[in-house]
Amino acid sequence: MRSGFALLVSLGAGLLPATSGADDGLSRCAKLENADERLACYDELPRAAESPSGTPVDASPSPSYLTGTWKLGAKDGGARHLADILGYRPNYIILLWTNRPNTRPRSPATGRAELEDLNKDELKFQASFKTELISRQAFDQAGVTQALGHVGIDSVRLWFGYTQKMNWQALNHSNSRPVRDTNYEPEAILTLGTGNEGDGLKLINLGFVHESNGLASPNTAAGTGFTGRVAGSGTGSRCSRASGTGSRKATTTTRISRGTWVTATSSLAIKPWAAT
Repeated sequence: MRSGFALLVSLGAGLLPATSGADDGLSRCAKLENADERLACYDELPRAAESPSGTPVDASPSPSYLTGTWKLGAKDGGARHLADILGYRPNYIILLWTNRPNTRPRSPATGRAELEDLNKDELKFQASFKTELISRQAFDQAGVTQALGHVGIDSVRLWFGYTQKMNWQALNHSNSRPVRDTNYEPEAILTLGTGNEGDGLKLINLGFVHESNGLASPNTAAGTGFTGRVAGSGTGSRCSRASGTGSRKATTTTRISRGTWVTATSSLAIKPWAAT
């Protein structure tokens, strides 16, 4: 019995410092006269909690997918480096099969002979990444973020994005395994974050993009244009995605059961393609 009592006493003594610290925090917040400051003080108390070892415990909620992908959180304000490579669009390698291979991936007007002896199956690659060109910290210091604050913008960043796609006749041994088509797409992306940690609008992306097959005239197919995208998260019964390229537009709607987390994205791309 004595050993059990001693154990309870030692546990209680260990908890006293944590309890005392919490009471001190509550007392400090209660003494604040300004209501906004008092509320902010109470909000910070859980984040300043300490573990039994005495180290601070971060009790802030885990960032959402969009917040983590585009570095919109309060902890992401520091400068990044060009070597800090992040994923952008999906990266994949897939095996395709078609009963009608495209023997003319470029316009016949270029005078280029159509491809011969193509396999019905080929590999398709896509590699895509982004890295920061101008940091959120730099936009803050230049006063850009503050100037946009009255319209709900909390952070500004400029990214460089790059995507490359390739169709490779990897199994076409008889024809020296040719690369049937390649596409290069560098892009500058200005990300405007709203600082919204809950449901609703999280970011606006404005992009300037160039897309090309990398060939010289007369076999080139290239275009330059602007893109715009808004994205957020929340609960709902429907998620819509709209996109357009030049004069062609397409809208798809996906119904999702009510109560699940969704990400809704709308985009419009203007790319005046020209084959010269």
